[in-house]
Amino acid sequence: LLSMDEITRCQHMWQYVIVPNADILYRAFMSPRGHAYYGSPLCGAGSKCISDMTLKDIYDECSSCIINDRCILTFDATY
Repeated sequence: LLSMDEITRCQHMWQYVIVPNADILYRAFMSPRGHAYYGSPLCGAGSKCISDMTLKDIYDECSSCIINDRCILTFDATY
């Protein structure tokens, strides 16, 4: 499991962050530190800012983008 410290270390860069489920995804990235986007070229999903999505949206979209039972997303904290 990623801690908040590990997640905030991703600031100022693009990085794939792997989280075990959408609940943690939602908690980790609903913050003013940056914008979180779900999606990965590995599964061909598009990217959307999570702050524009409901938790159900995240579950629905992320469930089609699961690799090894984990949701893969891109975190951009550079604004």
